[in-house]
Amino acid sequence: MIDQLSHKIKELFYYRKLPQSISLSKKSQDEVTQNQFLNHLEVLQRKIYELDYVLESSFEVSNETLKLKWKEIYNQLTILGIPVDKHDLYCSDIYRYQKHELSLREGKYILQLPMEQFYYFKSCDVKLIRRLIYERYSDLHDIIPLEKWIFFDLITEVNDDVEDIYEDINSINGNRFLLEVQAYGIETAVCSFQAFLSRMDKKYFPNLQKSKHRFIEKCTKIEMSLTQQLLHKRHEEIATQGLMHVQSPS
Repeated sequence: MIDQLSHKIKELFYYRKLPQSISLSKKSQDEVTQNQFLNHLEVLQRKIYELDYVLESSFEVSNETLKLKWKEIYNQLTILGIPVDKHDLYCSDIYRYQKHELSLREGKYILQLPMEQFYYFKSCDVKLIRRLIYERYSDLHDIIPLEKWIFFDLITEVNDDVEDIYEDINSINGNRFLLEVQAYGIETAVCSFQAFLSRMDKKYFPNLQKSKHRFIEKCTKIEMSLTQQLLHKRHEEIATQGLMHVQSPS
């Protein structure tokens, strides 16, 4: 399990361009220090995943269990140099998304949340990791301003939901794409997500084209195309075979 989770975390970091962004910094020349920092970030991500696993695997979640998981997250933030009095501030978005996940147990309809708001908070873990990277490698602000990653992170969160739809059927999961398919059907869900991607493209992409460094523009363009292709693939699969009958990819 540890090896699988480690692999998942490394895939996440690479997919979200976290090590790649560090390499753009002139301060990243010390490879040993950089690897140590990345290792600490991976441990933090592991602790966040463990919290997420608790939220997804059990309908009844005790406050004591949550407190234990949060203590582990805060301990890792301390190791990363974040003062104790700032832990809540750094984790505010994670707390917000935890509230979304817990609301599923209360019968609250999270589909009523605006999609951009929903995915902004769902990318809470990656946003925290990015923040820590940019604080360590401050010259990245002049290369790719931190806010220019917002669109990329929205798209990749959507991609994750569309990719994981079969895997998430049997868990207590805030997979927005799955929830929309179950509530409205595949046709409406796909149209909703396509419209969302189009709105976000018009809102964010023109600003990316003004970036000093083309890396973020290229990455975002590629992920937009891949996510649209995946939406089309899921549309065909589910429309012809049904949500419960399609074999989950191995």
